[in-house]
Amino acid sequence: MFIIDKYQYFFCVAFLLGSATVYGQANTTHYTIEVKANTPARYRIEVTRNKKVVQLRYGRLDSVRLTRMSADPDVKAMQALDAAGKLFTLPEAERDALFQRVLAADERNSVYTWDSLQIASASHRALVQLFDSVSTSSAAQLERKEANRNRIILDGTIFSITVQGKQVTPKKVYAHSPDRTSHPLLSRLIRESLELYRKECPNALLDTRHTGGY
Repeated sequence: MFIIDKYQYFFCVAFLLGSATVYGQANTTHYTIEVKANTPARYRIEVTRNKKVVQLRYGRLDSVRLTRMSADPDVKAMQALDAAGKLFTLPEAERDALFQRVLAADERNSVYTWDSLQIASASHRALVQLFDSVSTSSAAQLERKEANRNRIILDGTIFSITVQGKQVTPKKVYAHSPDRTSHPLLSRLIRESLELYRKECPNALLDTRHTGGY
């Protein structure tokens, strides 16, 4: 079925489309970082930074409303184009816009189970400094496209990371299976956020079975 099989492929393709190469600003203490992971058991990490505390939320995909997804006009349009062999003959901008609308439909119809954790900034200085570094680094510094231009990943996890805040320039970056060599800051962001959660919450929603090994 397209929704279960081919749709997953198109989701991965669209997940990699474009990224904003903008720069953050220094000395910011109010921002949010949202990590979205596309694995068979999709999950999220959300970091909300304030001056004295950091709120972390962890979400695991519970279900997708497939009936509603199947009825979505953009999903039906993509199905029809694919069945006719015309999807990849569309102009690139038109095809990319369609992929983004299908992603939005997926987001509207995805149901997550959430857990949360609050930490004091003064008690977790190294981790908070890591969050600050991600918020102030440029998209180019986070994605490291030139350093990774010969890197080939056949499978793995595709991540989307969004940074927003009143005192930061918004940015959205993408990484395919980031590790300590390919994407040092993003790899640490994901791994150390999850390690803290598992340490503080023994019954954590997100163990390594649900996070692609992270």
